[in-house]
Amino acid sequence: MFHGKGVVHYAILDTGGCRWARDSGGCAMCGYVTDTCMRDVTPAEMADQVDRTVARIPRSKGPYGLRIFTSGSFFDGREFPPESRRYLLDQLSKLEGLAELTVESRPEHIDKEAVSMLRDGVPNAEVEVAIGLESSSDRVRDECIGKGFKFRQFERACECIRSEHTRTKAYVLLKPPFLSEFDAWYDAVRTVKDVSGRVDSVSLNSCNVQKGTLVEELFRAGAYRPAWIWTVLEVLREAKQVFAGERNVICDTVAFGTPRGPHNCRKCDDRATAMVRRFSLSQDVTALEGLECGCRGSWAKIYNYHF
Repeated sequence: MFHGKGVVHYAILDTGGCRWARDSGGCAMCGYVTDTCMRDVTPAEMADQVDRTVARIPRSKGPYGLRIFTSGSFFDGREFPPESRRYLLDQLSKLEGLAELTVESRPEHIDKEAVSMLRDGVPNAEVEVAIGLESSSDRVRDECIGKGFKFRQFERACECIRSEHTRTKAYVLLKPPFLSEFDAWYDAVRTVKDVSGRVDSVSLNSCNVQKGTLVEELFRAGAYRPAWIWTVLEVLREAKQVFAGERNVICDTVAFGTPRGPHNCRKCDDRATAMVRRFSLSQDVTALEGLECGCRGSWAKIYNYHF
């Protein structure tokens, strides 16, 4: 949620998959395309998905939020045609209690007309557009991730979203392939600082190993290890100093404590993961303090190896 209030519901629409992945191979860490049908979806099929999705949204007594995922870009007209978007928004506008709506898109598909349609389509809800920036470094985004757009495109998209009185969230990726532990920390912290004046919130996503990706190939070859949770804690501490006040910094804990996700040692993984969750919910930086474990020394040696 934007302000940490109420219940959040999630909806996944199969729009055929991310066009960047279909046309150009996609990003090094993203395996979501394998969960989609990988074909063009007809307007009738989209309408049926929308009807079934809206029907399954629990009717809450109080205000609630909704996050819509398409495993691609909400504003890509080839994935999600404007007429299908209009139909979705028309159905959502009939829901009582919908207070917040989040959608995701690559920046090159974002323009004022599309954002205006989204905002006006659900006039009683606060709207947020999330962008998978991952890194503010064009070099990291191009050579380590294969994202396919430039930071200036992200900046333009943020200006466009804000001009339509809509909120913006940036996804920041911690430890893409080919970065050391220290470089991963440095890149994430730098990215948070670079976007601080452009977005309303940041979601730190620590890279995990998904099937069918370049990251998985490196992982199987012993050439990639997900970030230590110690590094996650360090990034979150610094990020919250930058994003003070009403602006949130959250961190998804998917795959935390597993070999394919961020982990320390088996002894402290559960405690470290719980700290990240408490911080994301409370925005209280003291939730990140107090963890003690012998593995911190091992992490420190790896983290400081560049010196």
